[in-house]
Amino acid sequence: MIKIDFACRTITVEELLVCSFNLNKTDLKILKYFLKTNGNFTVKELSDKLKLERSGVQKSIVHLVDKKILIRRQVNNERGGFFYRYSLKDKNEFKKQILFLLENWCSKARKTIERI
Repeated sequence: MIKIDFACRTITVEELLVCSFNLNKTDLKILKYFLKTNGNFTVKELSDKLKLERSGVQKSIVHLVDKKILIRRQVNNERGGFFYRYSLKDKNEFKKQILFLLENWCSKARKTIERI
């Protein structure tokens, strides 16, 4: 587990992700799986691999797509119909997104301290 020391407290990367993107436990578990595997999966595949309820995975996937962390791609079946596969946004773009949130937080913290 990667940790970041900040004054009186050490913050894990997981805590940073949870705070930055307002993630719940299932969201974080799915995100960590994508970061580890860098694959693309259906909701059912994730549900099976992570041993989580399909409805919970679906809800978390929607949240992660809304946060622009995951990308949804439609796959058409040869006989009609379609399904979705999900993958992690480009890792460099994801890192930029986290850094932007951190810089925004630092800017707000700086302004707050200046008003003291």
